[in-house]
Amino acid sequence: MSSPSVSDVGSGMQLILGIVQDEDASAVIEALGQAGFRSTRINTVGGFLRKGNATILVGVANDQLQRALVIIRDNCQTRTEYFVPTAPGEVGEPYPLDPVQVQVGGATVFVLDVERFEQL
Repeated sequence: MSSPSVSDVGSGMQLILGIVQDEDASAVIEALGQAGFRSTRINTVGGFLRKGNATILVGVANDQLQRALVIIRDNCQTRTEYFVPTAPGEVGEPYPLDPVQVQVGGATVFVLDVERFEQL
């Protein structure tokens, strides 16, 4: 039985938490994998449009951070869609309002310092 790998990495490692549209997630993960990055995909749903997203987690060394961010950026497209908001009616039933044009896609990315890393 092998022992777990434990590393106190201080500021030498970053965790990328990227939120991308479902339509882009597979391309992002494939491109990251081809570049040698390991990633984890968590299926999520956005709060505003209630559409499917993927939250992609990638642990990277500081010197690889920009390379991983470029891969994410290059594989996420922005799109224009129409969103039909609803408002409550007089009897508590929602009714549709005029469609609103919204820009979706791209990526929302958070980069967090990793204090400790364990591979069990």
